[in-house]
Amino acid sequence: MQLAIAGRRVLALDYCDKQGCRTQRRVKPIGLVFYNFTWHLVGWCQLRQAYRKFRVARVQHLAVTELPFTNQAPLSLADYLASINLPPGGNFFGSCCGGLP
Repeated sequence: MQLAIAGRRVLALDYCDKQGCRTQRRVKPIGLVFYNFTWHLVGWCQLRQAYRKFRVARVQHLAVTELPFTNQAPLSLADYLASINLPPGGNFFGSCCGGLP
């Protein structure tokens, strides 16, 4: 995940939601965030056409693709986290990518 964030590469992943439903996603990652004792990947989900956060523990399979992405509509990791009203005090990693989609 860190390589995809730093290299601005699309991630291909299988994700299992809290109901146990598994979906295949293509994600343009902007960062990793640790809060509520859990790591989350934050990025633009091509399936949902929106920024999403994914619990890292629910990622079933992960591959860094060769597909690059560019920052067309800037949204920083900090901006995304502010928009979902997370409590202060989280540990952040990977905000270097700026925004997408």
